[in-house]
Amino acid sequence: MIRIGSFAITIKAALLLGLLLWFLGGSMGFAYGHIRYVLNEEEIASVEDIGPLMVTQADNLAVLMLSGLLLLVIVQFGGVFLTGKSITNKVERFLSSIEGYVPLILRVMVGGFLVLSGAAGQLFSPEPGLELANLQTPISIIQVVAGGLLLLGFLTKVGAGLLGLLVAISFFQLGVHGLDQFVLLGVAVLLFFEGGLRQSMDAFTLAKVRTLGKVGTWLGKLKIYSMPMLRTSLGINLIWLGLTEKLLAPQLTEAAILKYDVPFFPEIRLFVFLFGFFEILLGLHYLLGIFNRLISVIFLGLLMTAFLLFGEGINHLHLFGIAIAFLIRGAGPFRMDISVLTRTDK
Repeated sequence: MIRIGSFAITIKAALLLGLLLWFLGGSMGFAYGHIRYVLNEEEIASVEDIGPLMVTQADNLAVLMLSGLLLLVIVQFGGVFLTGKSITNKVERFLSSIEGYVPLILRVMVGGFLVLSGAAGQLFSPEPGLELANLQTPISIIQVVAGGLLLLGFLTKVGAGLLGLLVAISFFQLGVHGLDQFVLLGVAVLLFFEGGLRQSMDAFTLAKVRTLGKVGTWLGKLKIYSMPMLRTSLGINLIWLGLTEKLLAPQLTEAAILKYDVPFFPEIRLFVFLFGFFEILLGLHYLLGIFNRLISVIFLGLLMTAFLLFGEGINHLHLFGIAIAFLIRGAGPFRMDISVLTRTDK
């Protein structure tokens, strides 16, 4: 009797499996994905005959979207890798030392944005045209007054309140499209809590009044909620714009790309979809508070790209200030922490 070893049995099993696959492969077709499991060959062929270009575009779009997602994953791994490094700690210490200037940065850049918007006669939209001194409506006047107060740092909390009022007016005028500039509500909240305490005229005037100084100090204790409110409003804003201007209604973005001869690949609609998908991913990172400093570097790069390609500088002035604020402070509290779990085997 010849004893067959386990290796010989494995070889025979592999040969039998190969013969079985060859037999099955010769007698049936192959489907690509899960949805095709419930369709027969005629139904699949009829769909692909109707729109082969659409199928190809969907494949290309899927590859591009996965590439964008993987890029952000790489950024996340980079953030984990840099955590705790000596150079990272030095950068964070420096940024922490200047975090008190965040209200000043936001006051100046958002204030300038509001003044130019009001002077152009547009709600939260200073371009195109910049028809300055077009103060024909109460809304324009409110924008200039709010922007002026923020620029000067005088009655800063009043200016922040007026900014919040303007956001409410935008919802009244535009309906759900008030979400187009929803991030300004987060700015209003931050400046209402922190504005006027430092680097402002209020710090040398109103803050000296005992009662007003106590109010300002009490509101300053709510600073813990400033960055969570700002990143939540920015995250919602970016996701909304990614959906309404790119993924679900790409026509306007396509028209802008064609007008300014922006290079795109491989096809304009796929390019717009990819950009919208990436914008939504950025919004999700801000919403959850994931590596907001690194994400803000990407966001600043996108803003600079928009400036170079479309000339969007003044109407993105507030976004530059907000991105810089996140670069300095990070996500703040109440964020989704990503920790590295290690296991030590004994």
